[in-house]
Amino acid sequence: MPNYRVTKTSYIENLSIKILNELGIFTKRNNTANTTAVDLVTDINSIKIDVQYSQNFAQWGDLRYDFVSAYSKGIRGKEYSSIDIFKKFESIYGLKVDKVGKYYQKDYLDAIIVLFYNQTLEIINPTKDYMPDKILLVTKDEIVRYVDNNLNELLEKTKLNNKEGLGDLHGSAFLPIKVSKLIESTNCYFDTIENLKNKSNEIKKYLGYKKI
Repeated sequence: MPNYRVTKTSYIENLSIKILNELGIFTKRNNTANTTAVDLVTDINSIKIDVQYSQNFAQWGDLRYDFVSAYSKGIRGKEYSSIDIFKKFESIYGLKVDKVGKYYQKDYLDAIIVLFYNQTLEIINPTKDYMPDKILLVTKDEIVRYVDNNLNELLEKTKLNNKEGLGDLHGSAFLPIKVSKLIESTNCYFDTIENLKNKSNEIKKYLGYKKI
């Protein structure tokens, strides 16, 4: 009997490669040797694409925006105090940012692809392609600009992932972003795979996927 054990993360990354290929954007895994590296890189211009997925989207309608990879108790970190989102986060929650999220790490990513499933994704057979109900493609610059323009409202909804250890508080933080609001305010692509195929040339231009 075949071994069908596979992580959802790995499955979604491989499925994203297939989806992008259908749009004429050819990518490969970039995180096999270094698991902390960005997930995918394109063959033209080496565009760095981070892969995400969201389950039960019909119920929540949210996109998870990871902006703090690590925080701890203590005085506000001097290194990030000049960046508005971290300055306000530290001030509001009394926490110190030790490591910023991927959107704020230099040269880490150029764009994200998010696969949205209206229900819980059940991978019964990993050789089968369980296509998402909707797909989002948005550049880093667009989503960061959206967050900056709506910062106070979004920070009020910050979700903290706390980890207790050795008497200190450690954790990460993300912002739940309503996708309906994001697509109204940014230049991005949000649709089914079939409809996105009809816009493949637009999407290539949008991502900078073209020969120089």
